[in-house]
Amino acid sequence: ADVEKFLAPQDELNRHIQHSGRLIVVTKANTRSPIHHPQVMDSISVKQFAADGTVQGTHRFVGLFSTEAYYSRPRYIPLIRRKAAYVMQRAGVPEDSHSGKHLRDILHQLPRDELLQSSEDELFDICMGIRALHDRLQLKLFMRRDRYGRFYSCLVYLPRDRYSREIRERIGTELMEICNGLSLERNVDFMRGGLARIHYTVHTPPGTRIPLSAEDVQTRLLKATRSWRDELRDVLMRV
Repeated sequence: ADVEKFLAPQDELNRHIQHSGRLIVVTKANTRSPIHHPQVMDSISVKQFAADGTVQGTHRFVGLFSTEAYYSRPRYIPLIRRKAAYVMQRAGVPEDSHSGKHLRDILHQLPRDELLQSSEDELFDICMGIRALHDRLQLKLFMRRDRYGRFYSCLVYLPRDRYSREIRERIGTELMEICNGLSLERNVDFMRGGLARIHYTVHTPPGTRIPLSAEDVQTRLLKATRSWRDELRDVLMRV
């Protein structure tokens, strides 16, 4: 009975996994861990194939990754190692160069869920965008939709001197409205180079897809976080 529970694709998530082109699919479960840490559990799905090559079922492993999975360098974690190598190769920078070391640091500093759940192309776009942040003085958003439509992952970077609790709450409120969110999780990190990063996870009704691009959402966040000084500066520049 326990085997059937993992092999029989009975829910919507299993149907999506079966049609995915990946052998191993890592995503978040729908429930929190009842022991150790009350965090949303990770779900690893491994496809099982019949002799004719069709998907016969799925083995599902649900729980929390070990501490090593969150703090080890990407090159030491098999699934992430392949994605990191793809990003380095596509970027075309020698690993032992200054640019290569910078890119490896960007990969290492990303939230581990992003490394595990993003596709290679999504990860490349995020890393290239972060590399360009030293030229920006404004808020920058990287937004990823859960492939099963259950949440949006939003990485918001802004200058550290612009970060405040009020700004953090404004951004969270705006994202909840944009995504028709059911609940919100957030985590703040202060990065090297004078940047603050806020990672929002907006849980949504299943199948949610917002009618806005990431650029549109970023524009709304910029408007929502403008200060009185920003408005005054714009008025003075027009005078």
